[in-house]
Amino acid sequence: MFGTYDMAGNAKEWCWNESAAGTRFILGGGFGEPLYRFTQTDARSPWDRRSTFGFRGVKLASPPPPEALAPVVRNARDYSKEKPVSDEVFNAFRGLYAYDKGELNATVEETRTTGDWTWEKVTFNTAYGGERMSAHLFLPRNAALPYQTVVYFPGGNAMLEEKFDA
Repeated sequence: MFGTYDMAGNAKEWCWNESAAGTRFILGGGFGEPLYRFTQTDARSPWDRRSTFGFRGVKLASPPPPEALAPVVRNARDYSKEKPVSDEVFNAFRGLYAYDKGELNATVEETRTTGDWTWEKVTFNTAYGGERMSAHLFLPRNAALPYQTVVYFPGGNAMLEEKFDA
C-alpha cells in the first residue's frame, strides 16, 4: 500500500513458499534476534508460533506467477562425494594462494588485563599491499603453558559491525 518492502522490524514474516519436509519460509528478523538474521533464510514448521512471528497482508492487482508460489529447494553440496582433482588443477588452485613471504614485524599495540585474561591487540604485516592486519589475543592468567589455541571467527553479523571491541 505504501511501497514498503524488505523492512527489518520486530516480527519475522511467514512466506507462502514451502521448503524441505513441510517447513515454510519465515523471513526477516524478529525482535531480540541478532542483526544478521534479517538477511538469512529460515524455514520452520508452519505450526511454530512465537511472539516474533507474523505475516504481512497484500492485495495483488493480479495473481502471482506459479513459480513465485513454488516450493524453494535449497541445494547443499556434499563434499564427501567429491573426487580429487588432477595435480595440474590442484597446482592451479594452489597458485591462487601464493604470496610473497616476508617478515611479520608483529607489534603489541594495546594490552588490557582483567582477573582472568590478558588481552593484546597485535598488528602484523600482511602479504599484500604493505598493509597491516590486527589480531586480538586473549591469554589466560590462570592456566599453565602450553595454552590450547582457540580461533574465534565471528558470525554473519560481523559484516554489520564497524569495529571490534574486545
